[in-house]
Amino acid sequence: MRRYSLVAVAFFLAATAAFGQSSHSDSQTLRALLTEIRGLREDFKATTVAAERLQILVYRLQVQQQATARAQHEVDDAKSKMADSESRRKNLAATLQRLEDARDENSSPADLKSLDANIAGIKSSLEAEQSQEQQAQATEIQAEEQLRIEQSKVTELEDRLNELDRALENANRPSATQEN
Repeated sequence: MRRYSLVAVAFFLAATAAFGQSSHSDSQTLRALLTEIRGLREDFKATTVAAERLQILVYRLQVQQQATARAQHEVDDAKSKMADSESRRKNLAATLQRLEDARDENSSPADLKSLDANIAGIKSSLEAEQSQEQQAQATEIQAEEQLRIEQSKVTELEDRLNELDRALENANRPSATQEN
């Protein structure tokens, strides 16, 4: 903005000074103005490109944050399934222990046969639950790894945005040569 103001003042001063100067100084003034306008055009192009890059990065960051949220949801679901499976396995193990204790205390052949059938069914269910728990654990590990990957992508994009912000901030600071 300061540069535009300087151009306007320079143009005004050059126009008023041009009335009392020779054609040689008019030519120099016009060249200086032309050079300044070309510089402004280049600055405008650079600013436009930087703004476009910034918009692209912000969009990519939003998309990546959505992917990270989905990955977090998958981790939460996997942990919930893992906890449910672990709870079911513990309940089955407790039930199995009670049935085995009852079998040890019971001497009736009919009751022993029934208890043995129940124990076999619980053991089968317990094995299946242990298998499901292992699958849930593997799913949880994969989901956590995917979450770490997505989070690292967000961090990378945030770093790039910070770099671009610093570059734009440095570009907008007036240098000592512009002020003199």
